[in-house]
Amino acid sequence: MAIFSKQVTHRVLEALLAVIRIVAGIVLLRCIASSIAVITLILAVYLIVEGIFSVIGAFKMRQHYGWVWTLINGIAAHCSRRDGV
Repeated sequence: MAIFSKQVTHRVLEALLAVIRIVAGIVLLRCIASSIAVITLILAVYLIVEGIFSVIGAFKMRQHYGWVWTLINGIAAHCSRRDGV
């Protein structure tokens, strides 16, 4: 995207993001033990937030049939992921 995008602002942004990704990859490779902990923490936070948004989405869908199943899924996903962390 940084090479073939038509707009210059998109190319600059994509190039900057590519450099950040490369540097992050090098840092993760150089510090394996702490990298595993950081990646696990990021994944755990992501999954907890996903469960919370699933519950919120279920309450927003209350007028639709089957919204309770989405709520149950969000609660189960949130609780099981939280206990595993």
